[in-house]
Amino acid sequence: MLLASFFCYPQKLGVGFGTNGINVKTAPFNKLRFIGRVSPIFSDDFTVVNCSVEIGRNFIMEEHASMYAGLGAGTPFSEASKIVDEDKWFLTIPIGLEIFPFNARKISFAAESGPQFDYENLNRYPGKPSWTISPKGLIEFSYYF
Repeated sequence: MLLASFFCYPQKLGVGFGTNGINVKTAPFNKLRFIGRVSPIFSDDFTVVNCSVEIGRNFIMEEHASMYAGLGAGTPFSEASKIVDEDKWFLTIPIGLEIFPFNARKISFAAESGPQFDYENLNRYPGKPSWTISPKGLIEFSYYF
């Protein structure tokens, strides 16, 4: 259904980067928006890449700005395992503001915040999951085609 709605609405496709890595997004001025992010996290031992998708709804749309809220989910890929870790994933509730400073509305700056709910099955056996809640925030720069 999400994929079908993507093709039913006239979309602008944007790509960008920010404090949480690289993003691909759509629909800055339609009711629904989709955002995909790839966020690398580097450490001494290995690299983890968080991959996430969000669907949001613009609830304030002005000529040069939009404000949105949504729901997202993601999972980490680790260099050590080379696969998705089924025992770790997260949900997020983003609230964001995207500003288009120029008349052409091709370049945007966005700020997003909200809670992130992280799930981890610590001992890899059912019945002992761990949930943590942490604040999430990011700043992004995007270019729309």
